[in-house]
Amino acid sequence: MGSDHFRSDNPNRFGDDRAPGPSTYAPNGQLDAILFELGNANARIASDRSQGLITPAQAHSLRFEERMIRREAIADNAMDGGKIPMGRYEQLMTQVDNLQSQV
Repeated sequence: MGSDHFRSDNPNRFGDDRAPGPSTYAPNGQLDAILFELGNANARIASDRSQGLITPAQAHSLRFEERMIRREAIADNAMDGGKIPMGRYEQLMTQVDNLQSQV
């Protein structure tokens, strides 16, 4: 989950004998991924609400949850200069997955 939002400067990917290079975060890549998934969830909430599949109260609750995850992700990203630590990124993506399973 999320491995495409990181890049590796590992020279061993070419099969040579040098020590592996550092793995680095793609700036804002984790935040972009979270926001993209939250946008998808928000669109599904709107669609389900317009089709009468969920009540206004359910839509309100789901949107509140979406906003809270968004705020957490933006705050975490800002605290570390555009880099959400991998452990925290995984926690946020689990929250996003849980939200999407409710929609």
